[in-house]
Amino acid sequence: MFFLRKSKPLRGRNLVGTSSDGSGKRTVLKPDSDGGYNLSVLLHINQVLSLCSHIPNTDYYVPYIRVPISVHAHDSGFHNTPAFIYNMDYMRRIPTGEDYLRYRLKATDYFQSDEEPINNLAKEIAGRCIEDDYLRVLAVHQFVVRYLFYDYDELQAKERQDDSAVAVFKRRHTTCRGYVSLCVSLLRAMHIPAQQLACYMAKPGQLMDVENVKLKKTNHEVVAAFVDNRWLPLDPTRDSHNKYENGEFYRLNELPSLANFDMT
Repeated sequence: MFFLRKSKPLRGRNLVGTSSDGSGKRTVLKPDSDGGYNLSVLLHINQVLSLCSHIPNTDYYVPYIRVPISVHAHDSGFHNTPAFIYNMDYMRRIPTGEDYLRYRLKATDYFQSDEEPINNLAKEIAGRCIEDDYLRVLAVHQFVVRYLFYDYDELQAKERQDDSAVAVFKRRHTTCRGYVSLCVSLLRAMHIPAQQLACYMAKPGQLMDVENVKLKKTNHEVVAAFVDNRWLPLDPTRDSHNKYENGEFYRLNELPSLANFDMT
């Protein structure tokens, strides 16, 4: 397996592959001099392969891409999980008619795109981008994943906090619903149709019985933004590596500042 080039966010990082067989044990695959990854060292089994960036001098790996693979004695390949099939079928069923898109621009009690803090922030972000909806969607995504912290305390609690956009913007720690509400609200404030999507997320290293699994209950929420006559999926929660736990904020990098936030 070869990765032909590193994208801008990965440059300067020690890029490795990690694989899990579902037991919790991780196998780290370091690229050879040609940039290839030798999969023959893996067990002959279905696995989940991650392309990761290794944080120097730590045991921490930041995952960028996770794909299910099957490894056999003389061959290896990719395969779709039921979760992927379920989610993509859901995406294809989202309407694109004018009335539906107009509805996905409306401010609500949850997606508070007309509230002053959200509206002002959306103008600030949009003002730092050229008039390109793709770049504005990316800028919103980048801001949200850097600004918010995933709330492990709330995840374990029986009661949920207010995850409307303004509350999340002020509090800064939330679960996937809050990431989605802030992201959707900012996009709608920029007049980009956006919505919340319930989906199924397989846990890292989770092996799934493709023949027998039945996905009747969703366990995650993502964003869909309508750009260039198509819906684009975004997962700000999974792309954020900040966490809030035991009442403390933990982050890999410094908090974002709009003064030096590159949105061009």
